[in-house]
Amino acid sequence: MGAPLSDKSCIGDVGVTVGNSHIGVVELSSMVIWALMELEKVQMEVGKIGNHNVTTENRVLEEADKIPEENGFLRSLQQHSTLWNTKVASMSRSFRWVPFLPVQPGDTFLRALLLLAKHTLKVVPVMDPIGKKVTGFITEDTALRLLSQCSGLEWFDAIAEKALHEFKFEDNKSSRGMLHLNGANTVLDAVSYMWEHKAECVPILDHKSEKIIGNMRVTDVWILLDNADVFKRRRSMTLQELLSIDIESNHARTRDEDERDAMISPAALYLTEDWRPKMSDVATCKLDETLKKLMWRLMRVHADCGFLVDEDMHMLGLVTLHDIITQFIPSLTQFSQAPPGFFLT
Repeated sequence: MGAPLSDKSCIGDVGVTVGNSHIGVVELSSMVIWALMELEKVQMEVGKIGNHNVTTENRVLEEADKIPEENGFLRSLQQHSTLWNTKVASMSRSFRWVPFLPVQPGDTFLRALLLLAKHTLKVVPVMDPIGKKVTGFITEDTALRLLSQCSGLEWFDAIAEKALHEFKFEDNKSSRGMLHLNGANTVLDAVSYMWEHKAECVPILDHKSEKIIGNMRVTDVWILLDNADVFKRRRSMTLQELLSIDIESNHARTRDEDERDAMISPAALYLTEDWRPKMSDVATCKLDETLKKLMWRLMRVHADCGFLVDEDMHMLGLVTLHDIITQFIPSLTQFSQAPPGFFLT
């Protein structure tokens, strides 16, 4: 979930020349993680003051910082006016906005695929050329679902029916520098780790067997908003505990099976209501399985990436939605429909 950013005053500064004031897209998950990291900095400073100069005033300040955590993340932020009132432009210095590279309703799906692939975008805005308004978004997940509707066509199956080992995903850059979390890590450790490495999805391994037991996605920070107890205990709660809590909360809102099957069909492009995949739902495949099978598993769990594993569920590699999308489009060097000034590569 995100929103387009618009600022007419800085169009010249950022070099945007597409005839509108949109300069980027900001993701809510990134904003939540940014706010959490800033909140930790503030509370660390408060702790230092309390440790070195214990006065009545400082005790009151420390107590004021502890009370809001009982009421959740947003209430805690509200207690810090500097953070709560931070302008989006100021936040941009701390994390990268998603570039605003739109398509129009009359453009082809191929154009959207090319933008997603060439610029490693997570989302492509759809803009009304007359009203200059964003009317929707094409996400990587949406693109994958649209592609999957081509199953059975010769050109699609010629690629999708190949075994995963033929694509050498285990040798790509993301697999060689593969990140992972441990079930014994705390929730705060996990969020900090993902923030530091700008990771969208990180596998969680059992701290003894090193087998995959779940994954932490940037969208999972929603649990810090939904569950005040998780936010309060984020410094001590382990990921293993969080996985259990997440499973219980998902059981509490389990959908009718027919409804869920319809939602994850290739034609279903949007998740509805508040359903969120469990952290323990992981898309894994062995090297001798097909790309099509991995695509279906990714769609089933609504994941940003899948993991290549051996027979014992030990990790061998990582496959992102971007990795998959790029297999289905022509050579990117043939792309010449770029707006002036954008594709300086």
